[in-house]
Amino acid sequence: MLSTLAACGAPRASAPAVVEPASSRTVGVEPSAAPSEPAPSAGTLPAACTAWNDTVEVARLTDLRLGEVSGLVASRAHPGVLYVHNDSGEPYTRFFAITTEGEVLAEVVLDGAPSNDLEDIAYADGWLYLADTGDNGARDGSVPVRREFALIRVREPELPAERGATLHTSAYERFVLRYPDHPRDCEAVLIDPLTGDIFFLSKENEGPVAVFVAHAPLSSSAPTVLESALTMPGGGSLANAITAADISSDGASIAVRTYLRAFLYPRSSGEGVAEALARSPVELPVIREWQGEALGFSVDGRTLYSIPEGDGAPVHSLTARCTESN
Repeated sequence: MLSTLAACGAPRASAPAVVEPASSRTVGVEPSAAPSEPAPSAGTLPAACTAWNDTVEVARLTDLRLGEVSGLVASRAHPGVLYVHNDSGEPYTRFFAITTEGEVLAEVVLDGAPSNDLEDIAYADGWLYLADTGDNGARDGSVPVRREFALIRVREPELPAERGATLHTSAYERFVLRYPDHPRDCEAVLIDPLTGDIFFLSKENEGPVAVFVAHAPLSSSAPTVLESALTMPGGGSLANAITAADISSDGASIAVRTYLRAFLYPRSSGEGVAEALARSPVELPVIREWQGEALGFSVDGRTLYSIPEGDGAPVHSLTARCTESN
């Protein structure tokens, strides 16, 4: 369960300035070949490592376009590359490929793709899923609620040799979803690599966290109504609100973060995601970032990357202490 934190304010960072690198050029996106990683089996999950080293700063984001990072996932096709995106307020739907040292390799623009409030990004079978799931109105009444939300699916791109290029693509799919009861704010989305099912963890100012699931495959012809998966204990304040989640490539570890802390949910063989999330987690030694909203595993599951919002934000990482033989 998420431990109770002292209440703290979490004001939004100002919208990032949009600057175009001098070396950028516009090229078409060619999808990279789907990686040949073997599909994990629910009956043979490795033991999740629950001992992790302290968080360290490994880089700083210097590109002013990355002032409000809200989602992060590791590339499977390009070692050492992370895909990140900003929160609401973007001029168009886009995400960025960056190195773990914080350098922007490419900006990927999804031409014509409508989006309102991107809050997370997930990976499954060669596809990236941008989660347009933010709904502040459902949580605090600040804006009109969204009766429906969306996932935007695009193939992981082939990155050009030239760094800083702007890539454009119209080869994407948009899936419309809705909750079974009432609209909710959601900033944490993960996809089970064993089943392809997609899980959504609600963001709450206080009270319990609702977890919903969309079973694979998604329908592109009609809105998908999510199913309730479980209810998790909440932390009682906005500081405890869930702002990101990820699952390791082998499906054995689930990481969930709040604004200031992060937790690991080990998953046993033969167990579903909901069953793993129903357990009490292990707290991870994550540095207390201001407005922390992005968290993701490395491909091997032995490193977690964490980035808060704000201009010049740090890139943090923490690594597992367990060895392969543990």
